[in-house]
Amino acid sequence: MTDTTNAGTAAENEELAVDRESIKKRAKHKLVVFVISLLFVVIVCTVVYEAVDFALFKPASLLDSSNVEVTIKSNSSVSTIAKTLHEHGLIRNPTVFKLMVDFYNQGSNLKAGDYVFKRTMTPREIMYKLAAGESKPRVVRFTTIEGYTVEEEAESLKKDKFIATTDVFLSLAKTGEDFMAYDFISEIPQESAVKRRYRLEGYLFPDTYEIFLGASEKTIMAKQIAQFNKVFSDKYRVRAEQMGMTIDQVVILASVIQKEANPSEFKKVSAVLHNRLKKGMPLQSCASVQYAKGVKRMNLTAEDLAFDSPYNTYKYAGYPAGPICNPSEQAIEDALYPDESFLAQNYLYFCNKDPDDGELAFSKTLEEHEQNVEKYRPLWIDFDKEHGY
Repeated sequence: MTDTTNAGTAAENEELAVDRESIKKRAKHKLVVFVISLLFVVIVCTVVYEAVDFALFKPASLLDSSNVEVTIKSNSSVSTIAKTLHEHGLIRNPTVFKLMVDFYNQGSNLKAGDYVFKRTMTPREIMYKLAAGESKPRVVRFTTIEGYTVEEEAESLKKDKFIATTDVFLSLAKTGEDFMAYDFISEIPQESAVKRRYRLEGYLFPDTYEIFLGASEKTIMAKQIAQFNKVFSDKYRVRAEQMGMTIDQVVILASVIQKEANPSEFKKVSAVLHNRLKKGMPLQSCASVQYAKGVKRMNLTAEDLAFDSPYNTYKYAGYPAGPICNPSEQAIEDALYPDESFLAQNYLYFCNKDPDDGELAFSKTLEEHEQNVEKYRPLWIDFDKEHGY
């Protein structure tokens, strides 16, 4: 009985020992699995973190700090911007860059412009620079046309998107008060200045200029007036004094010459105008009437010629109230150096022949002039009809 009992107890103890060993093995296995799984998760997280960190916070190059110029065009999508940056070697992965921009909710803030980035900049730094609009100043060119009026120039600048509206430009041109440091602006006679449509008419020199994109109206005008000051050199100032003319009178006469003739006939027209002024005759410039009335038609009526305006040189003798356009340097020079032969022969009249080519018919007597007008008037009428004037 005792042996049987002992044998049973030994067997039970052996089974318990086996169970304990099995439990220990299973526990050890679970621990190993847990540790391995934990290590795997840590490794995966580390890899993901490093990948994200590399994509978002590491630059395309750690050593190359050279500058890269990039132009982001207006209305570019985030995908297009990312592609552009990738093509310039500034980011490693355009898709990740787009995801980053979306994550930081910066998509609508990225601005067009010309930028300079360093290759050592991180994608996030690039993103925030684009969002801040920290682009380099962009130099652009604009050209003003010889013979344009202030209003025509303002419309041209607006059309080419150099200015948003014409209001500020025209307001500055009207008073001229921001440019009184120039003697040729400040010395315009007050009795004449108050009659003018624009004090700066005639002084916004026509040329090609370079400005920063987004430059103010005042900056644009300052460049033109500075150029006028440069062009109207001491040579012209001395000549004006010799002719008994002020700078303003030279510019007024040049503006009339500019609007009345082709450059090849500037000197002849200048001679006619000088001859008429010398005799005390009204200039009778059709261009001055066109400016006064704001019309372009060639065939002016008796009503047009009687229009009451200080610019109307049919109604008022002497110079018009002010320049009627912004003349070229050639027109300025020819106002000071008229055709000597035409001066000596006392030419007093001219009119257009065919308006399409602008050639003029000159005459010495009123009778001859009226014959020319009668001869060429049908061409003026046809021209006006053709152009809807």
